[in-house]
Amino acid sequence: MADLIHLVHQALPLPKGLIRQITPTVVWQQRAYAYRLEVILGQAGMLQVDARQLPIAIPSLQGQYGELGLYVTSFNEVKSIDKPQGVMSAYYLGKQLSLVFFEDLLARYKALLLQNELPEELYPEEDGIPEFQDDYADRLEAYTPQGFMLGDYESAPMLRFPWGTVLLTVQAQEQLEAVVKPGGWVDVQVAEYSLACFKALQLPN
Repeated sequence: MADLIHLVHQALPLPKGLIRQITPTVVWQQRAYAYRLEVILGQAGMLQVDARQLPIAIPSLQGQYGELGLYVTSFNEVKSIDKPQGVMSAYYLGKQLSLVFFEDLLARYKALLLQNELPEELYPEEDGIPEFQDDYADRLEAYTPQGFMLGDYESAPMLRFPWGTVLLTVQAQEQLEAVVKPGGWVDVQVAEYSLACFKALQLPN
């Protein structure tokens, strides 16, 4: 575990955007099983996002603004670079625990690890852990009925863009690691994003 996960120093933002339009893409017997979402992100412009059947009514998200949990399904192009060049440049973080998306939880978790002097241990023996787990569960429930895209302390490979951090499927990770290792920069063209979770927020003024 220690060679896979090196927690980032600061919490990572999820992409925030406005879901402008939703179009059914897979319909069978008058029931939609997949949708294409057009999402407006400030820096990144328009993203095309695939949404498969989730425990939420996808059409109800149209017109909503919020945080998006996104997976990169695959890339059209991945090119290693020395330094960032624009909004499609990304920093490969390798595997991270899902709690890196929550500033207060990440700070609390790191404090618990320091108290126990067990930086490689995911479940330190500490009186504060039960309450910490409750806080974690409460935070996850804020994202759709299915919760956050990762469960308690799960890890996933992550790619950080200027406009937010996304996760990688196995296929996308393999494509990426063919040209870059954790800690490296890439310019990418994403073939498809996939929606994992959504948390509605107030539209900024």
